[in-house]
Amino acid sequence: MIRFAKKEDEASVIQLLMTIFYDMDLPFLQKYGEKMTRQMLFSAMEHPDFRYHYQRGIVKEVDQQVVGIAFGYQHEVEAMIDLPFAEVLQAKQLPASDNLYTEPETFPNEWYLDTLAVHQDYQGQGIGSELLTAVNQLAIKAEKPLLGLNVDQGNPKAKKLYQRLGFEVVGEIKIASHWYDHMQKNIANN
Repeated sequence: MIRFAKKEDEASVIQLLMTIFYDMDLPFLQKYGEKMTRQMLFSAMEHPDFRYHYQRGIVKEVDQQVVGIAFGYQHEVEAMIDLPFAEVLQAKQLPASDNLYTEPETFPNEWYLDTLAVHQDYQGQGIGSELLTAVNQLAIKAEKPLLGLNVDQGNPKAKKLYQRLGFEVVGEIKIASHWYDHMQKNIANN
């Protein structure tokens, strides 16, 4: 079942986020380690404006376990979604420059899919596609004509999935130390 994320999902969400953070070679994770990263995420997730606050996400649940997540936001809010994490950094007297993300990720006029992750035991079962279909509805509800995402150029399997679902490459961007293709899908006529 796909449903909106809830506060009670935080531990499962963070577990899936950590997999992504390792894949991305995020400097914050490399500098502070997994334990501190998890603690900081838990603190920042209390704030509704945070990029990974439950109000911004949906989850796929199987046998009462969260096995997939999707988080996103509108292009216009990108400048504020990491401020809660910056506040946690400040409270711990850590440099603001150590934020999780420092590069812009979105393109104008899109609903941006920040995160799509499926637990490794459930990959290859169509869960990613189910979550993407549900995300389309979130973008339509937000009255955005475009659904955007970034796919690691080193992950051709994911890129093929997105292309099969109607996404096209419209640019490229560097996040942390990886290059990504920025892909968009026009959903205005769906």
